[in-house]
Amino acid sequence: MKDSEDTILYVGKSVNLKSRTASYFAKNASLNFGKKQMVKKVDQVDIIETRNETEALILETSLIKKHSPKYNVLMKDDKNLSYICISNDDIPRIYKTRKKGKRGTYF
Repeated sequence: MKDSEDTILYVGKSVNLKSRTASYFAKNASLNFGKKQMVKKVDQVDIIETRNETEALILETSLIKKHSPKYNVLMKDDKNLSYICISNDDIPRIYKTRKKGKRGTYF
């Protein structure tokens, strides 16, 4: 989401873009103070389509790190990177996460 001066305000991802944008711009949207201020400034919404959710997560993370949008709270620093976890279960699971837990191996 960008303002009228082409400044990136927010970077996000969504499987259902219509639902996600409605959650910001609907009249009855329940947004915190910061998000309400952001929505007032949005002039355009740019879209980049990816092939899958993993690719979308990597793109989102890299764009936030590159542009440091004012309204993206997470992922501006190295404390909230995306990880791939291999669980310690009898049959290990592989999944993506933004938080490191105590159980599993993280990459």
